[in-house]
Amino acid sequence: MFIAALAVVVVGAVYIGSRRPPREFHDAYRRELLRSVGLCVVVAVVLLVAVGLDGAMVGLRVAGCETSTVALIPILSMIVEASLAVVLVHALRGSIRRVAIARTLLLP
Repeated sequence: MFIAALAVVVVGAVYIGSRRPPREFHDAYRRELLRSVGLCVVVAVVLLVAVGLDGAMVGLRVAGCETSTVALIPILSMIVEASLAVVLVHALRGSIRRVAIARTLLLP
């Protein structure tokens, strides 16, 4: 899942990097904004699925061993991953909100 997300990120970065802001806003630019947000949403969903699967695997690994400091490392790693996923969702929500505002400015 992570490799799929990484592939979509590379494609999205190339796409977004190849686009330049227009001198005046028009409908084609609005569609480009929507495509960019769509790519971000796809990557976020794939990454969230990867974090969920990683959490399940960590849970299975920790459940099978006795409580010790060895189990602390995967648990802390999972906490950091989940925290970064929350930050990602929050940033994406803010981006979608800004694009929605920009879309209203681009409406005829």
